[in-house]
Amino acid sequence: MALPQALRFCRVFVRSDAIDWFLQTWQRTLATSASLLHVTTIPTGGPITTLNLTAAVQAIDAVIAGKMEPALPRKFGFLRFFQFLESVKSKIGNDKAQGLILREKSVVHHSPCAYSIYISAEVVATEQNDIRRNRQMGWRFHQFSVESPLLLTVFTKTADTFAYVLTPSDLSAFTKLTSSRDPKKADESTFAVLAPRAREDIPKELRDVCQFLTTKVEEAIVSGASYSQYLWQGMADQIRQHLI
Repeated sequence: MALPQALRFCRVFVRSDAIDWFLQTWQRTLATSASLLHVTTIPTGGPITTLNLTAAVQAIDAVIAGKMEPALPRKFGFLRFFQFLESVKSKIGNDKAQGLILREKSVVHHSPCAYSIYISAEVVATEQNDIRRNRQMGWRFHQFSVESPLLLTVFTKTADTFAYVLTPSDLSAFTKLTSSRDPKKADESTFAVLAPRAREDIPKELRDVCQFLTTKVEEAIVSGASYSQYLWQGMADQIRQHLI
């Protein structure tokens, strides 16, 4: 499929009732996603090799497996998986720079080490190919929700399927793609263009609200403060007034 045709197709990625749907669902989504973020935020103290990441990995795997639906759909698990691996890779680099863990001259990229750390923290180890596939899907959902994970709530099932399967050359058979979960068919360069275009269909005021909520919750979690004030009715009233 030519890129212009694919760009027209992505106009159905965002719900037509995005604001109304967000107002109905954001508190539940924020509460569950904040809980996931709290459990999966990597501590800053100590080298990565000494940290117990079992609870974090189990929480992510549970969302990916659909055990948190409908409160938190699987796509949030893939997204958090991608973010978590990026955090692990970053900490590996920082730990090596500080001499906390051995620096291997032959290793340039930290991804293999991050995969190994994740797998070693699992109760049932995920296959390497599945780890890479999950990360690839997480990257796609990240492209949909750069400003905030909360934006995933307003993307349609069509967009979700596109993220899982993306085959730009065969979108005429799109209804068949829902049974496939093979991102190796993906044209990532095309997806990198389509996702930002799709985000443009989300009202700016909604993107701003999602970014505000996510930033405040992240700051609270990092500082050890409570984020419950962002779930109170007073905040809900302010958000409704801003969006309507």
